[in-house]
Amino acid sequence: MAPTPGSDVAFQKRFETALMLKLKGFAVVPENIEHDDQLFPAANCGYGIVEFTRKSGADLIVLGTQGESNFHCMLTGSRAERVLRELPCSALVVQSPS
Repeated sequence: MAPTPGSDVAFQKRFETALMLKLKGFAVVPENIEHDDQLFPAANCGYGIVEFTRKSGADLIVLGTQGESNFHCMLTGSRAERVLRELPCSALVVQSPS
């Protein structure tokens, strides 16, 4: 369960730590690739991707699909089309090797 605005600070910190560990385990990034792992609160992943891209000023966003995550659902059909249409930059979508 995600923390709510009224949640205690300790719970929010534990939640963020657990999410960051999950994020770091999500993708293997070669050492010579500059990247920045960040948590960005949003109502849903599609909205979060678009808003984060706008705020960060990115000129390219790389999206990966992975069957065991909800992200795969986000990148299908009208939702994916809407996200890609609203992105302020180019997007590269890569499929999981499995």
